[in-house]
Amino acid sequence: MMKMKKMLAIFLSMAMIFALVACGAQKNQGEQAESRQESVAQTEDKFTIAFANSNASYPYMVKLLNRFTKLCDEKGFELLASDAAGEVSTQNDQIETYCAMGVDLIITIPINYEASVTAMNTCRDYGTPVIAMFNHVNVDREEYPYYVFVGSDNVEAGKLTGEYCAEVLDEGSDVCIILGRGGINQTEDIRNGLQKGLFDNRSDINLLDEQNTDDYRADSVDLVENWLQAYQAQGVDCILGYCDDTALGAIQAIRSVGLNPADFLICGRDASEEACQAIISGDLDYTLLQDAFGQCDACIVIAEKLIAGQKMEDFDDVIIPYVEVTSDNVDQIMIEQYESIRKLMLMRL
Repeated sequence: MMKMKKMLAIFLSMAMIFALVACGAQKNQGEQAESRQESVAQTEDKFTIAFANSNASYPYMVKLLNRFTKLCDEKGFELLASDAAGEVSTQNDQIETYCAMGVDLIITIPINYEASVTAMNTCRDYGTPVIAMFNHVNVDREEYPYYVFVGSDNVEAGKLTGEYCAEVLDEGSDVCIILGRGGINQTEDIRNGLQKGLFDNRSDINLLDEQNTDDYRADSVDLVENWLQAYQAQGVDCILGYCDDTALGAIQAIRSVGLNPADFLICGRDASEEACQAIISGDLDYTLLQDAFGQCDACIVIAEKLIAGQKMEDFDDVIIPYVEVTSDNVDQIMIEQYESIRKLMLMRL
């Protein structure tokens, strides 16, 4: 099963692979599924992991890829990577290609709760183990024994942020929410969490507006500039960002109209290096560390156990808890997460 040559060059000729898939992949899929589950370890070739990214333009996704690259180098695994640029059909095709190549494990950031089921069906048909990170896919573990989820609870992310705001906002505060892309289950989950954490606990808080964004940073700049103009009379007290890029876009917009970000309560998510620096400078109040290192490490542990002979159905889903990041702990988070500035931060302590 694991008997395969290095496949990086194959990305230069995807069309050839899809032709092979169309001609002959279906014939022996049942046998492939059976043998893939029976023994993933009996080979001297490298264990090959394919990382089907959702959108490499997003800093958190780059962080994941960098971590996987480091871990696979350390473990002697082969790592293939692709970027779907936010297109679910592209990602589904990339995953089908990986299955046809005979990779040993696929790790993916599913783009859509429903539409990504197509890729999970492909993995099931080929018997290719697949780990979904960051976002769930609408599959039943009993029917999809090759599937495991590794990530964090998106509803909990919204709830934690909402509870923080519920504690610190003044009575009658006015709030605007920058949401993620429409039609994505993660966006809906985070919004549901904000409802539970903030608005269900504080009926006095006023929601002025909430809008979806596609290009998180650029769209957020335009959106917040419009809000500041539209609600100039009553003012905006709090801006809740879907992720750090949206929060940083809000900060940029606030500065562009001559206001001080410190006069607003601004929250993000992901604890990017830039966001942590914004907390240190006083521009950003709050973010959540979605532990990329912990998520990647858990995936590699699963890979090692597959090599040792375990099967995917032996694993439970892995939920990595969020860590709240404020001015109280941002220095320590920076030391732990960002090696490039570790020495500098240690000097500050």
